[in-house]
Amino acid sequence: MKTVTQPVTWLLLALTAFFPVGTALTAVFGYKLTLRCIPVFAVLLAVLSVGTLILHILNKQKKLLALTAVLALVNLVNTVLLIFANNAPIVILCTLLSSICCCLLPAMHAKRLAVKVTSLILSVLLLAPVCYAGFIFLIFGNIGQNTVVQAAVSPDGKHIAEVINSDQGALGGDTLVDVQQVRTFDAGIFEIRKKPQRVYIGEWGEFEDMEIEWKDEKCLLLNGREYIIE
Repeated sequence: MKTVTQPVTWLLLALTAFFPVGTALTAVFGYKLTLRCIPVFAVLLAVLSVGTLILHILNKQKKLLALTAVLALVNLVNTVLLIFANNAPIVILCTLLSSICCCLLPAMHAKRLAVKVTSLILSVLLLAPVCYAGFIFLIFGNIGQNTVVQAAVSPDGKHIAEVINSDQGALGGDTLVDVQQVRTFDAGIFEIRKKPQRVYIGEWGEFEDMEIEWKDEKCLLLNGREYIIE
């Protein structure tokens, strides 16, 4: 079992880093990475995290402090991104469980007591805001909610314009119009799509009387006013 511990830890790190690294890389080139089924992905990470922690408890190997420390930090970033992408209770609970397991690993491999204590304190300090955010989402749900109320496909079929009701609860809201490409790179478990172009931001409620149509494949009409699509 000792030979399995390190490969499993690397596998957990690779899966944990997939969403944060993929999100960062696609954003640099003007694209957006979207996971198809975040709850399933969160459950998978939680199960693998618990299994990895058990392996480390049963087989205390040396020279894994750096690896587990990197894993703990990446996992916290991944937890934040997953919760903001999907705040379903199962996602919040699974990602927090995964974070707790990963934050315990560095302390297990520290040789000196002072390093162990420091590692635990840092883990608590880093994990506390994440747990608080998760608690807020569990109790109050998503404070803001975007709902597509109208959509129109361009004449060439390459773009779709969406009128969005952005309801922010007590904070008010906005009426948004985004134009995005229809074509995506679909890998089954995730998709990569070019970031939408926001062509209009207005007051909340405007969407009720908004008229939207395409003049041609590069020009969108909103209540008769022209907006050029890049």
